[in-house]
This record gives sequence, C-alpha cells and structure tokens, in this order.
Amino acid sequence: MPLQRLDLPSIESNYWLKPLFEMLCVRLQQVIDDVVADQLPPSPKTSRCIAVLQRFIEIIQAYQRKNNFSNAYLLVCQVYFYCIKDTDEHKKYRGGDACMIKIDLDLSGPIKDQLLLVCNIFMSQFQKNFNQSVQQLSSEDGVAIIHRVWLGSSPDEECLIRVANTNRNLERHWRVKGRVAHILWTNAPTLLAQKHSKLYGVFEIKDINELMVLADKVCDLNTRVRSYILWKQYSYACDILRILALYFYGGLYLDFTWVSDFIGTGFDATKNDVFSPKKSTDKIYKELSSERIIPFHFQHDKVTNDHLLTHELISRDKRSSAFMHVNHFVDNNILYSGAQESPFIREILENMVDTYENDKTQNSYGKILKLTHQSKLPHKTLIHKQLRKHFIPGRVITCAGILPAALRRMYFLASVIHLRIPDDNVFFVATDKEGNRLIRQLGLFKLQGLSWAKVDSKKQGSVEAPF
Repeated sequence: MPLQRLDLPSIESNYWLKPLFEMLCVRLQQVIDDVVADQLPPSPKTSRCIAVLQRFIEIIQAYQRKNNFSNAYLLVCQVYFYCIKDTDEHKKYRGGDACMIKIDLDLSGPIKDQLLLVCNIFMSQFQKNFNQSVQQLSSEDGVAIIHRVWLGSSPDEECLIRVANTNRNLERHWRVKGRVAHILWTNAPTLLAQKHSKLYGVFEIKDINELMVLADKVCDLNTRVRSYILWKQYSYACDILRILALYFYGGLYLDFTWVSDFIGTGFDATKNDVFSPKKSTDKIYKELSSERIIPFHFQHDKVTNDHLLTHELISRDKRSSAFMHVNHFVDNNILYSGAQESPFIREILENMVDTYENDKTQNSYGKILKLTHQSKLPHKTLIHKQLRKHFIPGRVITCAGILPAALRRMYFLASVIHLRIPDDNVFFVATDKEGNRLIRQLGLFKLQGLSWAKVDSKKQGSVEAPF
C-alpha cells in the first residue's frame, strides 16, 4: 500500500529566491539597454550578444514560473564560470563547471565586464540569503534524552551492560539542569517484560508501538515499520524509528555500535569536552573525506540537496541539477535534536514519506532484497559491491535520500559551489591510526564490522547483531 502524506506541518518556503531572480533579470535587462544606448546601430557581434542575453533572461523567467530554481541557478553558474574563465578565481572551481551544460557565449570587453558584475552581485546576495535562511539561535538547554533502539531477539547481557555504562559516562559529561533520561526502544519480549523497572538502573524500556501510535498522527510510516519487522529487516525499521523518536521526543540517538572505550583502544574517554546543546541545536555525524560532488536542487520553493538519483542516472545525464562540492560524509548513526518537532527532524520525516512514495526507491529496494536473499557471500565481497551499486535501503532512507535533503537547514555556501556545515551542527568523527572512528566530544568509540550483518538474511535477528 502506498504511503500517504497526512498532516505533516508545511515547511516554510524560501521566499527570497523568486525576488532574487527577478532582480537578476532586471539587472541583465539594464546591461542590454546600456549596450544598445552605447552602440546605435549595434554591430553584428553586439546584436548576437544582445540576443544571447535576452534568451538568457527568457530562460530564467521560464524556470521561475515553474519554481525550477535549480536550473535557474545552474544557468547563472554557467554564465558566471564563462565570465571568470582563464582567471585565477576560475581555477578554484576546476572540475565544478565540468558538470555544467555548455552554452555558446561570444562576449568580450565592457559587455563581459558588466555581466560579471551582475553575476557577482547575484552570487553574493544568494550566498547571504541562503546562509541566513539556515541560521537558528536559542539559549535554552536542549532535550536531555539518550535514545537507543534494539529490534528482534534480545542482545546478550554483556552488550547491554556495555551500552548502559556508555550512557552513564555520557550523562556525566552532559551539562544540563536536571538529569539525563535514557530510553531503550524495543520489541523484544524479554526486554519489554522489564519495562516497569529501570534496566541496570539506567534504561527506561519503551515499546516501539508507542512511537508508531504517535506516527499515525502525522504520517503513514506505521505500516512500513511493521512490514520491515515482519520480514526481519530490522535495520531498516530502525532507520525510521530513530527519526520518529527524535521528532516526538528530541534528544540524542546512538546506534548500539557507539560505546565508551571499554575495550582498550588507547582512547581516553575521560578527556572529552562538555556536551551542552541548546534547544535549537541539531547535530549530525560528520566524517571528513575526499571531496564529493552532489546534486543540489531548489524544488517547490525549498532548497534541498537530493541523492535520490541513482549513480547510473547521474552518470548518464548530469544536466538534471546543479552540482555542489562538499568535503564531508554524513551519516545517521548518531543524531541530536534539541527540541521536540524540530524543523530539521520534521523535514527528515517529511522527506522520508516522499522517498517511500518514490518509484526509484521501491525499485532499488527490490533489487537489494533479491541480492540479499540470493547471496551467501560474506561482508566486503561481491555482495558488498553489488549492494553499493543499487543503494542500501537504510542509506536511501535516512542518509542518501533523507538526511542530505534536510541538510539545507544547516548548509552554508562557503563559495559559489562549495558547501559546508557549521561546526556547531556536527559531531566530528576522527579516525585513529588503526582506523577506529572516535567522537572525542562525547568520548565515544565505534565498534566496527557489525552493522553490515544486515545484508545477510541469516544474521537479521537484531538491528546490530551479532555481538
């Protein structure tokens, strides 16, 4: 049954986009008028320049009428790169304009100088407005809850004790008025039997059905979660449940693989910074990586960057969107939201509904299930490569398709096509010489090689199994 959007709160539009492009067209028309006034009658070359600029205006106006700000911005970028080519500034973007559609311009002298001035004004105003649109300020303490999710067969005692001790360690470094709450969401009968007392004196046990009842008020994800659970696709069900928990409760979500350093890696978990998030704080996993290029969209009055295109589609036709450079990798295995129903998590949830309705998602998921249940190959062999080719459902839902789409509330334009996320919005993930991932701010160490058990149908008894 297809999912239906119900009464999710509407996202405020980026009202500044339309007038910005309108002003650009006014300035371009002024360039044309100035050129005509200077040359009466205009030379054949000048006439061609005027025709190109007039066509440029018409195309931008056509994109505006359709709210297709992605292609409008792409077109401005193309003209901008044309104006600065063969300059030192252009070298900074080498490779970026390789994704742009080539256009035939024959401009020189004063016309090119005026056009560059107009583009520079537009780019400066766009960057300023874009950056202002994602800023949030608040001085109130953020929600102090740590969420964990475990589905399927119960974890062993050693695993639970390790995670409980990690949560205690985090609480000691969390600067907040009052106590930090610890919630373990589960459907495991043996854990639910202990819901009337705190597990190991730490965890409040909650039934995932409570989240699904709340979910029914805003979207039809209840059916999807139950379907995943019935098919023992626990990891994918957890991808939805973690977002629901943060939407309705706020707080910090952690995979079971994030633990304090109790296994002797040499990482001193006591020498970490104080964690003091505010009510407006949204934080994500950020891992520095080689520079990536991602498609960047302005659709339906919303600025998003959307990975729902398949790798094959991107390779076949790079003209569907402007491409932006980022120098980080984000993931959903650790997330923080300082308030209930925060705009950031709300947008992830809304995009999640849209993604499940997307035919490409359903097609990719079908291919993955076929590969998963036909192959008996271990981790990092052919099955790993095949899955990467078709996307992992968990990545499609909350990393490749959903999380980046909502990141427009965080992203800052550092330059024309370079994106960055402010330091206040990230958990920096460092890598030591052994390749271990660490979050020093929280004193956390990531256990490796466990989550990929999800691709083996024989190991789908729990969300992070087997420990």
